[in-house]
Amino acid sequence: MNRTILGFLTVGAMAASLSARAQLTSVDHGAAATDRNGLMWANTVGTNLSWSPTGAAGSAQAWVAGLNASDYGGYNNWTLATGNGSTGANSMTNQLGELFYTDCGNSLGTPSVLNRAGKNCTALSKVNSAITNSPIGSIFFSGSLYGTTCCNIDQTYWWVYQTPASRQQAWNFDTNFGPQVGTGDALAVRKAPEIDPASAASGLTLLLGALAVLRGRRTSAAKALAR
Repeated sequence: MNRTILGFLTVGAMAASLSARAQLTSVDHGAAATDRNGLMWANTVGTNLSWSPTGAAGSAQAWVAGLNASDYGGYNNWTLATGNGSTGANSMTNQLGELFYTDCGNSLGTPSVLNRAGKNCTALSKVNSAITNSPIGSIFFSGSLYGTTCCNIDQTYWWVYQTPASRQQAWNFDTNFGPQVGTGDALAVRKAPEIDPASAASGLTLLLGALAVLRGRRTSAAKALAR
């Protein structure tokens, strides 16, 4: 009987862990959030940045280098999120698409939000604030270079994600977005363990508690028989 109970408790703990990982889960005291595909997103936003492969001051690259220099959230391996509008959302080449489409449930043509039913991403409070407090929404740079030729113009382009219409497109220094010209925001991401540490710890605590209860019952039963 006890083995059966323990089995149910084990399954329950695993289910609780998986449920906690079904949406972005706040970790590292709110400095970051993990998703179900092993990505950890920094809960901070670089704003009004340029895009510079050489890491020029004021660029998205310089911003993420600053996060690593300061060990933001306790880590020094943050990178700019990848994004590629010509590929489907995934955790490798299109991480921005993975976050905004898969994890947060946004759809092309509709304003991006982080609180869609069943797709709650509000653990990224800084990202949510950048989107909701800007009258023109936000554009987020990706770390993916599009190329030096686009739209019959020979310039350097990179991918961006635009929150007003939940779309990705090529971007350059001549692209206008509201009052901004060629500048945007940036998000940082890193590969994280597949199992969310907070969820794993919670599941382990539940199992240890269950084992303690079962041991206590066995001890009580043994004492009763001894009498």
